[in-house]
Amino acid sequence: LGYSYVFSKSGFMSEYQWRLIALDFARVWSQHHQGERSILMMDNLGTHSCLDVLIELHSLGVDVLFLPPSSTSFLQPLGNIVLAAFTKLLNFTALYEDIDDLNQGRSFT
Repeated sequence: LGYSYVFSKSGFMSEYQWRLIALDFARVWSQHHQGERSILMMDNLGTHSCLDVLIELHSLGVDVLFLPPSSTSFLQPLGNIVLAAFTKLLNFTALYEDIDDLNQGRSFT
């Protein structure tokens, strides 16, 4: 199936990044479950509520269910630990790539 990753220097997800992730999920879902619908449960992050993405997901067979506000840490207590370690790894990887770019005389932004 593969994995998709996006990250930003700020650490916050943009609507553009969310669109990439959500539509990639819908594409993979439709390839493996033709004609079936999916329910995607999400927290209330502002970028998750982008109406254009929600409409597009629905048209691709993915219905979105938002979790109640402030329930993510209760429903996924280990999520913060796992995500923190993963984010740290990605940040180190990005830092080493930036250092390598500087050493090679390439600029980064």
